[in-house]
Amino acid sequence: MVSFIDVVRGMDHDALARLFHARPDVASPSPGTLTSLAARVTSPGSIRLCLSTLSRPYLDVLEAVAILQSLHVSTDDDTIAHALDSHDVIGPRGPLTLRTLLDTLDALALTYPHNARGERRLAPGVADALGPFPAGFGPAAPEGYSGPTTKNDLISALSPAVQDDALTVITTLTWGPPIARVPRDLMTRTTLTPTHAALRELVACGALLTPEPGTVVLVRDLAFALRDHRTHRGLTPWPAHASSSLTPHPHTPAVTAPHTALTCATHALDTIRHLEHLLTELAHRPAATVRSGALAARELKRLSEALAQPPVTIARLLEVGYAARLLRRDDNEPHDIRPTLAAKSWLGHDTPTRFAELVTWWLASSRTTWTMIDDDGKVTSVVDPTRHDPWVSTTKQHLLTVMDAAGNGATRGLVDACLTWCTPRHTAPSDIITGILDEARFLGVVTDHVLLPGLAEHGPAQALTDALPQPVTQCIIQGDLTVLVPGLPDPSLDDLLTACADIDSRANATTGRFTSESIARAFDRGWSSESLLAQLTQVSVTGIPQPLDYLVRDVARRHGSIRVGGLASYVRLADDALVAAVRASPALRTAGLFELAPRVLGSALPVAHLVGSLRDAGFSVVVEDHAGAIVVADDVPVRGFIPVRAVARRGEAPEGLHGVGSEPVAAVAWAPVTEITDGQVEQHTQLARAVRAAEDASLSHGYGDSPRPEDQEGPGVSSESSSDPVDGNTGGGRSPHAHGRDGTKHLHEGAAVVGDHVLRLRDAIDSGMNVDIDLVDSHGQITTRTVRPLTLDSGRLRVLDPARDVELIIAVHRIVHVQETS
Repeated sequence: MVSFIDVVRGMDHDALARLFHARPDVASPSPGTLTSLAARVTSPGSIRLCLSTLSRPYLDVLEAVAILQSLHVSTDDDTIAHALDSHDVIGPRGPLTLRTLLDTLDALALTYPHNARGERRLAPGVADALGPFPAGFGPAAPEGYSGPTTKNDLISALSPAVQDDALTVITTLTWGPPIARVPRDLMTRTTLTPTHAALRELVACGALLTPEPGTVVLVRDLAFALRDHRTHRGLTPWPAHASSSLTPHPHTPAVTAPHTALTCATHALDTIRHLEHLLTELAHRPAATVRSGALAARELKRLSEALAQPPVTIARLLEVGYAARLLRRDDNEPHDIRPTLAAKSWLGHDTPTRFAELVTWWLASSRTTWTMIDDDGKVTSVVDPTRHDPWVSTTKQHLLTVMDAAGNGATRGLVDACLTWCTPRHTAPSDIITGILDEARFLGVVTDHVLLPGLAEHGPAQALTDALPQPVTQCIIQGDLTVLVPGLPDPSLDDLLTACADIDSRANATTGRFTSESIARAFDRGWSSESLLAQLTQVSVTGIPQPLDYLVRDVARRHGSIRVGGLASYVRLADDALVAAVRASPALRTAGLFELAPRVLGSALPVAHLVGSLRDAGFSVVVEDHAGAIVVADDVPVRGFIPVRAVARRGEAPEGLHGVGSEPVAAVAWAPVTEITDGQVEQHTQLARAVRAAEDASLSHGYGDSPRPEDQEGPGVSSESSSDPVDGNTGGGRSPHAHGRDGTKHLHEGAAVVGDHVLRLRDAIDSGMNVDIDLVDSHGQITTRTVRPLTLDSGRLRVLDPARDVELIIAVHRIVHVQETS
């Protein structure tokens, strides 16, 4: 037979590298030896974390092996296949064979080959992590059990009067859940219903166990026989495959890929356009924050009015900008929310690239933005720094990949079922999925629970490019001063209409209206009446209607009758000679100085920039406030764009998702062991070699075999002890094997010994057998006890001492040797 530690020690570098990649928690910090690695792999926390990433078929296989192993039935491949009643199952990417499932579980170190007959066993600790009722089975029969183990035995043990009712109860419990609530006085009450009478006989004959008063549970051995020696009714298939065979409701509208693509593209364009306007608004007038860092309520109202959008939309835009590093809170006073330098670059990109960057950073973001909107639709604490959780990013990617695999026509119920199939032991609550879907719909990533076509295959930039219809370069201007673009406007046409018309709607067609205010807005941007009419004439298929011509010329006649100039700073000088020197300085030609009054010059440069220019030109400068008091020039605030804080990979887009506009969104691995990149191969291989070398060194010194303490030389080793070494809170005793004979510590060797003890204890817990353990007390003396390990967690071992029939708690660091009872 092969033990689990032997399997771990026999792994080659490739197998260890794949294990480190699939279960990164066991690779950090680096394990000292393979023995300590095996102990880490079988720790309850690591096993629970690994099980939380497994899809339903993998858990089905583990439960089947656990049941067969507990009943001492063969666990070869054929027996496992019979227990599962299946050799393969339909997954989201095609069929998954039982061989693939078993090989993957071996690679994850959750199962391992046990002997030459091809039988498998669960790694220590896995059976306990699966829970008390794996596959709907109750506990195994206790020692000395003499109750029925087959259906014939059960019928023989029951009286004819209750057989029908008893079989009905047993049938209900056979496929789980195996536990039921019954009256606490079931065995003593005088008046019984037929069902209660059947339950009493089932308990009396041993078919049902009573773990506590008022509870009965079906014994595992009998349930296995009643299931015809099966643990499952087949492996659980991918829910979308099962639903695809159903006939859709005749009144359910068909969701086509072109419709989905167009709807997603419309949402994406709206978000990008509104975010551009928000960045422009915040560049001119940053938004104030409260002490907690969240946006002030009055600022949310101001931005909502400025952009003519509801507060919910403004809040989502701010969160999207934060996630994409386009906005952040200034580190300097007054801590306003401002655009970053990355926003400048983003504004210069084309629409697909902008969309790709937003999707990239949204997927990487861990912010729980849906929590800022309450049940009544009221927005509170926008961009609150505390609204984040580390698991949000993984949930987003998982959700989008599941939706891609579910295909068109997916419903919310189907999406939830697919998510549960992928990670049954770690499924996000419904409100979280709803919040993420709302965010994805706002970005244009999904619509009607269907993913943007091409997003997973080609990436967001190409997907949006394919979704956008052919741009329209001309419009229809009508006599009632309305304008219509029958389709998606070309960027130049869109800029023109945005500048001179009020846009009413943007969907399959763009509609707008020319007003005096919209025409004046175009003149404010530098247009003249002639240039504006010429541009509109080029793009209009109906020419320029007379009402529009009159409107443009009338607004142009009145526009600019009152003019206002800006003054960013001024210079006050002591005498006329200094004025002449400043105006004649070649270094100040770009400062744009002009005379406001005698010995007073004005400039369009900000104060800080003008002070720097004057000092560079060799003049002594001080800064004064509006009252003439001198202030420190370095304290003058500089408005505008601010630097971006470094995040993942020092400011680069997070890898593992997709590159901007090129690489596809990374799919969630349907098999837990995914492909390893070249860089990961090198990193994990180096770690595997280091652990292997440490293990070889440990074995060469004889520590890997964990010799018994009485075979060691040195003082303080005795087979008897006058004190009880069970209490782990006293000081002193450490395992003598953690030190060499010269008193020097050998950390790797000590870890190997402790790891070997832990593995043997977990084997004993799974098998329910007794072991002999040697314990060191606070005086360094050793005593041997025969115990039955029950649980092992957090450095504490709970055991049953059969000799005294008491339970004890033992500190693991006091155990120096473990071996099976002979």
